[in-house]
Amino acid sequence: MKQLDEIQNFLAIDVYGKCGTIFKHSCPGHFKQDCPSIDKYYFYLAFENASCRQYLTEKVFFNAYEKGAIPIIIGPSIEDCEKLLPPNSFIHFDKFESSKVFADTIDEIASSYEKLLHYHAWRQHFAVVNEHGYFGTKSYHYCRICEALNYNDGERFVYDKNELALFFDARLLCNNSS
Repeated sequence: MKQLDEIQNFLAIDVYGKCGTIFKHSCPGHFKQDCPSIDKYYFYLAFENASCRQYLTEKVFFNAYEKGAIPIIIGPSIEDCEKLLPPNSFIHFDKFESSKVFADTIDEIASSYEKLLHYHAWRQHFAVVNEHGYFGTKSYHYCRICEALNYNDGERFVYDKNELALFFDARLLCNNSS
């Protein structure tokens, strides 16, 4: 990824998997098995492999939030992240004018206990729940549809028939320019 290559010019980054030009570390099996090695980090680069509406994966929820890291997000829109994620719980790469400004901000946050805690204040009001069938069950992504259908409370419909139709047509849901 171009962004990763740029960021690596300013920050030392441990890469797990096949992102970027440098393959450094490996972890077992994609989203089907835990990677304990990433437990020690303050930040997790959640580079989503698609730029689709409301597309956030285990990279944000399990590899970052569950592990106690602050997700740094590239892929989904800032608006989707603000709508779906706890407030002040993530950093979106697109908010920065350059990789250098981004790196300086990350260094500033990492060197301040108070600033790190600011990104974890949401934990007083929200919990990370592994509800999508990862790590040990045979239930995968379509459980999100069940969740969306059951999220409606009878008075307010967050996902109506037209909203759900978008999830079945990638031409409407995804930005093909990414």
